[in-house]
Amino acid sequence: MNLPSKPSEDGCLKLSAADRILAECRQGTAATKEQSTCWDDLNGDYQDMSGTLLRHTMVSEVLRDQDLHGFIEDKTTFKTNVNLFASDLRQLSNDLMELRKLHAGKSGGSEDAEEVLHSIHIYEQYNLWMQRNDGVLMPTVYHVLEATNKAELARARAHGSRSHHG
Repeated sequence: MNLPSKPSEDGCLKLSAADRILAECRQGTAATKEQSTCWDDLNGDYQDMSGTLLRHTMVSEVLRDQDLHGFIEDKTTFKTNVNLFASDLRQLSNDLMELRKLHAGKSGGSEDAEEVLHSIHIYEQYNLWMQRNDGVLMPTVYHVLEATNKAELARARAHGSRSHHG
């Protein structure tokens, strides 16, 4: 039987976890320890990604500093980036809630091949979610933080020069 494989860190070919589980399901072999935690694994993924969203709230804290907005260099680009950030964050949050619904109330694992395959599909959706977070939201976060960091420096210089001249 030809099974998909990928090179490991030492250069040897090995099956990915998902491919191995699929192969075992097709062969009708008993559930492995790895299979028996599929729902717990997905619940852990959800918790990790919820934490990722929560970490983005630090950007919201910076954006509440109205005095800082006066020191933003390119206000038009900054406003565009803030709007993109808010929109993307809202979409990712909604998508994450929809993913969670796919396995809500499930824990432990399953020996049922269909359920295991379903859990693999959900896992792949979580991976895609994380790719969108990294590829879409994070660049905007970096642009917003870069602008606010420059504004912080400009504000510090402005306040510093006032205290030396006043």
